[in-house]
Amino acid sequence: MLFSAAPAAPGWTAAELRERTWIMTMSYTHPAFRRDRIGWLMTMWVGDFAARQPDPPEWLRCRVPAALVAHYRDQLGWQLVRTTRGQDLGPVSLMQRRPESSHGTSALITSLMPVEVP
Repeated sequence: MLFSAAPAAPGWTAAELRERTWIMTMSYTHPAFRRDRIGWLMTMWVGDFAARQPDPPEWLRCRVPAALVAHYRDQLGWQLVRTTRGQDLGPVSLMQRRPESSHGTSALITSLMPVEVP
C-alpha cells in the first residue's frame, strides 16, 4: 500500500485536489487471507496515522473497482464520491474517508521501522 499527497490522481476534480488529501494506491490483499481482515487493518492504520500528523490531511482518498464499492463502504467506512471511467480498470469508484484516531491501533502497529521476522 502506498499513500501520498501527490496531485496526480485521475478522476478527482481540481477543487478536490486542492484539499489536503492523501491518496492511497496499490492496496491489495489476497482473498485467502480475508479472515485476517488485513484491508480493515490497513484502513484503520492509515486513518489513525494521518490523524496524528501535525498537519493532518482533510481526506484519505482511493480509487477502487466498482465491484468493491459495497465492501469499502459497508465494511471499511469509505464514502462513495462518484464512479468514473478508469484508464486501465474500466469503471472505478472514487472513495474517501476522514482521518480519525483509532484507539488501540498503536497496540497493533507500534512502529514504522521494519521488524525482522524469524
